[in-house]
Amino acid sequence: LSLLDTGWNALSGPLDTVQCLRGTRDSRISAFDDAMAFFQNGCFLCWVLMLSFAVPNVARSPLLSPVNGANVTHFAVVVGDIGAAALHYSSLFGIELDVSVMTASWTWYRSQFVNSTCKVSFAPIGPAGMSIEVIQPIGGPSFWQELLSADGPSLHHYGVMVDDFDATVQRLAVSGYKLVQISQLVGHWVGCYAYFDARDQIGAVLEILQPGISNCSQPPIQAN
Repeated sequence: LSLLDTGWNALSGPLDTVQCLRGTRDSRISAFDDAMAFFQNGCFLCWVLMLSFAVPNVARSPLLSPVNGANVTHFAVVVGDIGAAALHYSSLFGIELDVSVMTASWTWYRSQFVNSTCKVSFAPIGPAGMSIEVIQPIGGPSFWQELLSADGPSLHHYGVMVDDFDATVQRLAVSGYKLVQISQLVGHWVGCYAYFDARDQIGAVLEILQPGISNCSQPPIQAN
């Protein structure tokens, strides 16, 4: 019996090793299957993550940089009396405001076409190329009158000159900036401008303008 026990013990060692190896192999196969399933599911997740990061990267590209032909040219204030304001600008900064009346062939304001106009003046101030615009609304509903009524005389907008007006307006609108007024100007100053209410995003209104063009696109009329 002792010989049989010795023989069995000698044989059971290799058998245990084979069983262990078989279990290890089965575990490896199972682990491989799990890994493949995770990889396949993970591939879909990877694509989702790649797309989710790719779209914001496009949105974060500069919309109003000099690379895209955009330059900040002025800032504007809205006042109730441009004549009185002109005296203060002269005494404070030594600049003279030549006042004219803005003329437009059409103006769109908050989803409706309106008849609105203003007195306006530009004057150089500060660094080379920077100007101040002083605006006094004098008739009709407008974003000038809206902010003047809400805030009193105050900063109205930053002006950004562009070389592709319609495309820039569209890019800003698609990027979530709210278009509130757009107009085709004629007469003394020919060109197009658009106001975007970006106060929630940057704390100010943006004006997009392009001089010398006379065919900017009209927005559709929508209900308020």
